[in-house]
Amino acid sequence: MKVLVVRLAGLHCGSCLNTIERISKELGAIKVDIELSTMIGKIYYESIDEETVIDTIEQYGYRAEKLASYDECEL
Repeated sequence: MKVLVVRLAGLHCGSCLNTIERISKELGAIKVDIELSTMIGKIYYESIDEETVIDTIEQYGYRAEKLASYDECEL
């Protein structure tokens, strides 16, 4: 499974987290983990366009910056 790690901004509550998770899953994410205290999100996927995910998150009024992308199998 591949992982997209993003720094998020503009999240304030559980509803914000749910929105990011829903957006990501609609675009093909398998699982989404977001740590509100660090504003770091990990989006797990098999096949997804990372730029589309980031752009879509930003269209909803949040900020997203790609920090890393890796394949869990290669760790």
